Amino acid sequence: MKEIMSVIQVATQGSRLAGMLGLTREASIDALAKSYLEKLPLIFEPEVTRKALNKLQGGFMSPLNVHLRQEIERLNKLLLLVKDALETLRLALAGSIALG
Repeated sequence: MKEIMSVIQVATQGSRLAGMLGLTREASIDALAKSYLEKLPLIFEPEVTRKALNKLQGGFMSPLNVHLRQEIERLNKLLLLVKDALETLRLALAGSIALG
C-alpha cells in the first residue's frame, strides 16, 4: 500500500494541472485509481488454467508447466493485492474508511 501511495503522490505532484482542469487533488487521485482498476487484467481462473495446462506438451505435471502454473498463481495473488489496494484507496478518498 505504501508503494502505491508513493506512486500516486509522485503522479499528482503536478497538482497545478489538476487545478486547471477543475479537479481537487483527491479527485485526480481517485481518477487515477479508477483508471488503473479499469486497466487491471482479470485473474486466471484455476480450473480453466488447469485444463489449458493439461493440453500442453507434457501435461499438467511436466516441470515447465508446473513452473508456469506457479507463476500464474503468483500473478493472481498480485492482481488481487493491487485491486484490493486501489479499491481501499478509493474508499478512503471518499471518506468511507480511514486509511492508516
